[in-house]
Amino acid sequence: EAGIMAAAGADPCVWRVRLTVGCLRLDCAARERGRVRGRAAAEAGIMAAANTVRDHTIMKVAEEAAAATAGLGEERFSTWYRNKRPVVLRQALATWPALSKWTAAQLPALWTEGGGQPQVTVYEAKDNLTFVESDASTLKVTASFSDVVQHCLGAPQAAAASDCLSSAPTSSAPTEQSDSETNDQNISNNSSDSGHCCSYHTTEADRAKRWYLRAPLIPHLRQDVVPFDHLLQPGEALSNERMRLWVGSQGNITNLHLDSWHGFLCQVVGRKRVVLLSPEDSRNVYRFPSNSDLGHVSQVDVQTMLDSPNEAARNAARVTWPKFAQCDKYVTTIDAGDALYIPPGWWHHVTCVDPVVSVTTAWDMKSSEELPANLLT
Repeated sequence: EAGIMAAAGADPCVWRVRLTVGCLRLDCAARERGRVRGRAAAEAGIMAAANTVRDHTIMKVAEEAAAATAGLGEERFSTWYRNKRPVVLRQALATWPALSKWTAAQLPALWTEGGGQPQVTVYEAKDNLTFVESDASTLKVTASFSDVVQHCLGAPQAAAASDCLSSAPTSSAPTEQSDSETNDQNISNNSSDSGHCCSYHTTEADRAKRWYLRAPLIPHLRQDVVPFDHLLQPGEALSNERMRLWVGSQGNITNLHLDSWHGFLCQVVGRKRVVLLSPEDSRNVYRFPSNSDLGHVSQVDVQTMLDSPNEAARNAARVTWPKFAQCDKYVTTIDAGDALYIPPGWWHHVTCVDPVVSVTTAWDMKSSEELPANLLT
């Protein structure tokens, strides 16, 4: 006050005005510092929830809490989420009998009782990490459904769940990694590397191999799921023929990719971490040529860029794909009982935090819906 009075001559009106302005400026600065601290705290919480993802562009996926999910209807879903943004529906599967029935002990018997094929084709990652529609990256193995369930769900894999999200290949070279969690054409059935048969892995090295099964959801198992038809618009329905059963090993990765339809990823057993990017970021994901079989897949090694504890590997990946740092990344972990809605054109990268069983459902866009720009190419 003395300084302001001296500068103002001793006119009390002038120094009081200046004192008020100074206090307001200090108050605004304090509030801004508070907002910065709040943003930093929020980002720190999201980073922790995202299983140590190392990136400043991480945001949280929208969620409907369990209580709200129960009352979610078509109007609210269409207004807030449909063809706009992903949303996690917490405990949306609470009424599914599958949650209690599809255990490692019971699922093989349910499959057999329902007339499921005793021998199935399962996919084995040659790098023991990522699953892709590429003969160079994925081996097709014939095994009994019971063996697949035992292999994926019955025993811990080579790496712990925490390791799956903190380790990655050290190579920074782009690789042909996984395709869609809902894509019916995701791992080519025309692989020339097929027919490899095994009754069940018996050595320690074989037991450490990661497997992924994608199979049509047989009618007997469909009785244990409750489709989200109440969220669809009049005249729409979720087709049983487009429901898929997924059984996978802990640590499995499907790399960044997109689908051209609406989809729900429904988690029955275990957890999956999902990283999602808006169609607006398509220019920054280094997509394979759109006219190729991998036109819906990104070349970016997301696992290394976000999760690798090796700083040199992360830096090398960032040099290889520098524009990826500009993407806003929405991260969530879905648990047993949760469902994730993924709009058409949204890029998504999926990691199996635990041994998993999932169901995916899909339905096509209406002709009246706006097509994302990245689906026009």
